[in-house]
Amino acid sequence: MSFTAGRGAPDADLAACRVSNRRTWRRKCKPNSKKPYPAGRLATRWSRPGQPGLGSTAILSVAGRAAQLEAVKRRIPMPSYYSEKLSAERLKLCYDLGPPAVRRYLAAEIEYVRERSALSKRVLELGCGFGRVLKQLSRAHTLLVGIDTSLQNLAMARGYLEGHGNITLLLMDAVRLGFPSNVFELVCCVQNGISAFHVDQHELFREAVRVAKPGGRVLFSSYADEFWENRLDWFRIQSSHGLIGEIDETRTADGIIVTKDGFTATTVTSERFMDLTEGLGTSRSVRVVAGSSIFCEILV
Repeated sequence: MSFTAGRGAPDADLAACRVSNRRTWRRKCKPNSKKPYPAGRLATRWSRPGQPGLGSTAILSVAGRAAQLEAVKRRIPMPSYYSEKLSAERLKLCYDLGPPAVRRYLAAEIEYVRERSALSKRVLELGCGFGRVLKQLSRAHTLLVGIDTSLQNLAMARGYLEGHGNITLLLMDAVRLGFPSNVFELVCCVQNGISAFHVDQHELFREAVRVAKPGGRVLFSSYADEFWENRLDWFRIQSSHGLIGEIDETRTADGIIVTKDGFTATTVTSERFMDLTEGLGTSRSVRVVAGSSIFCEILV
């Protein structure tokens, strides 16, 4: 799929737009059109201050606008290990190598998100990667938006999600969302993305709640303690295929996996989730799903 404007975006012909990091640039935006943007184009999301909805999309030619894309990239913090070693095809291979217990864990997370988002029309996924989750949710929702800080991930997702016209992909930082408040019925960040982002986790939750509609939900997940051995086996498989460094067995324990080349994979406990979400939304809860995930849910 190409990076396209979301359906229903009301201001695709605006000339004055605001980039996702909230710095105002002036750029001529693509006029309203029912056709998707041509293949080979990337899109960054812009929105006019005070304008409802998702705003408009300005397109940047990969060949002709490389400097502008690099400028956007420099303003988005990108953990070097993930951007260099665990993006696009290498990220997909991590999932392809998952043993049966991991595949059941991944399927259980998707099913739980489906159950909790049955009435949601607009869904935002933080850290969408190559589109694995978006693809499995696409039939149930009117509009899905996936954001990521990796251009490599988003470029791969364009092909992986070909034909799914209700999905929009955006280059955006999860702690500096470029959306107005109260836009999405569901905001989700699954498969321990909260730990992978390496950002201020309090700010991450505050931004997620801000863009969720009143009555909507915010879902984050991490690994359950019961899944430790299966998770460690999966990371050892990834290491044996050169996707991550050799596991440092002397430092790997208690939910933290450390490799000898500097990679560290942590988790978020139930107690930590409750601390991070204190004072947010109308209610919050934490539960273990399928003996493999911890899900934190905020009702907005």
